[in-house]
Amino acid sequence: MLFVKTAKLGAVQIFVSFAVNLLIVLFAGQVAVGLRSRSFLIKIQRWFMASVFGALAVNLAFHEIK
Repeated sequence: MLFVKTAKLGAVQIFVSFAVNLLIVLFAGQVAVGLRSRSFLIKIQRWFMASVFGALAVNLAFHEIK
């Protein structure tokens, strides 16, 4: 009895996670297609990501190790 409930719960979890991941991939594909046709948005994305990684690098450089 417990095994059947566990198997059902596992199957539901696998199905839901698959569906959510599929939606994320499809949405990311649509965003990539939209960005490809707009060079201005690509520049904004590059500047944003460079700022994020730069801030992370500065944070790691000055972070005190405990």
